[in-house]
Amino acid sequence: MKISIVIVLLSSILANGRLTINEARNLTAEKKMTGIIVIGDSTVDTGNNNYLPLSIFRANFPPYGKNFFGGIPTGRFCNGRLAPDFLGEYFNLGKFVPPYLQLKSKGIIDKQPFASYASAGTGFDDCTAVGAFPFPQEMKWFNQYVQDLSAIVGNGTAKKTINNAICLFSIGTNDWIRNYFIPGNPLCIRSLQYTVDEFVDLLVPVFKQSIKVLHAGGCRRFIIYSVAPAGCLPFSKTIAAGSFTGKCVDRYNQAVIKHNSKIQQALLSLKRKLDIKTTYVDLYRLLVDAVYNPNKYGFTEGSRGCCGTGTFEGAILCNPLTPICSNVSKYLFWDAVHPTENFYKILADQTMEALSYDFFM
Repeated sequence: MKISIVIVLLSSILANGRLTINEARNLTAEKKMTGIIVIGDSTVDTGNNNYLPLSIFRANFPPYGKNFFGGIPTGRFCNGRLAPDFLGEYFNLGKFVPPYLQLKSKGIIDKQPFASYASAGTGFDDCTAVGAFPFPQEMKWFNQYVQDLSAIVGNGTAKKTINNAICLFSIGTNDWIRNYFIPGNPLCIRSLQYTVDEFVDLLVPVFKQSIKVLHAGGCRRFIIYSVAPAGCLPFSKTIAAGSFTGKCVDRYNQAVIKHNSKIQQALLSLKRKLDIKTTYVDLYRLLVDAVYNPNKYGFTEGSRGCCGTGTFEGAILCNPLTPICSNVSKYLFWDAVHPTENFYKILADQTMEALSYDFFM
């Protein structure tokens, strides 16, 4: 009976080309998907920056976490869960992804590689990571986990476990809104050192090298989120114009378009050289569409965040004393930089729908 069900399922997938959420969930179980390894910035940081006590880029206080389980602020820059949390649930791995540093602080070496190594505020360029863990640190944490896992289960089992996990990337926006266009480090004014094209050429090799590091550690399946439209974030709109206008900043977005194009080229090159499966999810297009057509996605407000005025508040400026909107479910953005839980669920759903049958083979 089990074999016949699987055959019918595979036949349906081959006919339709793409997976439904339920089909992907079932295939995951059949292929023994072991976990999700999350790499990136505040869009996927589930609490690692809580371990940077002097950083302003933390979200372990209200009103963050307002709609999370128990209303607890966990360090997620959101009112609730992030896309990897929903993916974890869809893959039957857990309802939320723990931060790596939380597990490490408790001495937990999970045989299921289900953790976020991301740090809010970081980017591919080390100059971006002011008040955040530098991006190379995420690679070091991953390598340490592989070593720790190997010590417990043996090299062969550890390799197979990582092989069957999904490595998810969501990073790059900070390189533009906390670095190139809006410098956060006075010692690194990249816009004075590089043209946009030159800066993109500085960032992309870092991305390629990180894929190689993860591949060397055993990762074979990658979900890559494109860089988000930096010019459509409420914070960017406010800073670029000197006051909130509601209009996306075209020069920011054009830079990101170039960045995303080079990332896709890099992925094609890496797929030729390495034994990897990749799914590229166009977060850029999805978020731009939601900004201009919020009703299409169930929102009524697509330009301002729910926290405060929704035009510049984020991190410590979105705090227990900051008023919030009365109905967050109608807002695309939670604060002036980060989307709401409802948007992240939409992103997770589209991620599942973007997975091809080949990704699981």
